[in-house]
Amino acid sequence: MGEDIRHTSGKTRKDKSLRRVLLSVSLIALVLSVKVVVDYFQKVEYREQAAISQRERLVAFAAIDSLEGVLKVQFRELNTLGGELGELKELRDKLIQEKKLLRQSTGAVIEDLQRRVAGYSELLIIKDKEIVQLKKSNEILLEQNTELKIKGGALADSIGKLKRQRRVLSNKVALAGQLKTANIEIMGLSSRGKRYRKKTFSNRHLKKILIQVEVEDNPVATVGKKDFFLRILKPRGGVIFDVNRGSGSFTFQGRELFYTTKKSALYKRKALNLDFIYEKISQYEAGNYTVEIYTTGYLMGSKTFVVKKRGLF
Repeated sequence: MGEDIRHTSGKTRKDKSLRRVLLSVSLIALVLSVKVVVDYFQKVEYREQAAISQRERLVAFAAIDSLEGVLKVQFRELNTLGGELGELKELRDKLIQEKKLLRQSTGAVIEDLQRRVAGYSELLIIKDKEIVQLKKSNEILLEQNTELKIKGGALADSIGKLKRQRRVLSNKVALAGQLKTANIEIMGLSSRGKRYRKKTFSNRHLKKILIQVEVEDNPVATVGKKDFFLRILKPRGGVIFDVNRGSGSFTFQGRELFYTTKKSALYKRKALNLDFIYEKISQYEAGNYTVEIYTTGYLMGSKTFVVKKRGLF
């Protein structure tokens, strides 16, 4: 009977030991199962969080791209309007740095970036208002400039009109100040010194030719020494010209004219008498001659005479 009791006691201890082993295994299996479940859900949560971060990163990239597009437009407009570009340049550099940072950022960094992007947007809104104000100011300046141009054009027209009036007046004064011949008397001088007052001469009466010119008085003419040029035009064209007898040239209306002889005299706005004597070595050819009297810049007067064929020799 004592053996039965010991046998029963030993069996009981073995059963308890087995139950403890089974319980331990069960607990280990349970812990492992729980860990597997926890790891699974952690992986799912990580993937979901990563997906969320990627979406947030893409959204942030899109927001920065949008800001850059607006910034470029504003930069061009402000540059055209003459506005301040310093803040926009600084913002452009910040957006470039934000993109670099965004490529390796976490969720918390992305949230901070989103707050900064909101601040950047506010700055661009302020700049947009500034652009609108600058446009209005430029429109006002344009209107004022246009008005000034119109007034300036009117002023220029008035000045131009005044200049034209002055030129006309100056021309009138210059014309009024020109000297005129009151009379031109042509006389032939024979070899004996006898004077012949005629319109038609023979060569024997033209050993010398005397031309008396009476210059009119002119109260508005310039006082001073003046040169008077006498030209005797031949029937077939050309001027009687002999350098050895005082002939030369002068400028008239931009071209050179030859004169037969000249005389200088002091003009005092009163009538002036001039005597021109010219001795021609050769005989005068028959035909009509013209005598012209010039002073500096204009013709004062003219007269004609005739040398007849008969009595040439």
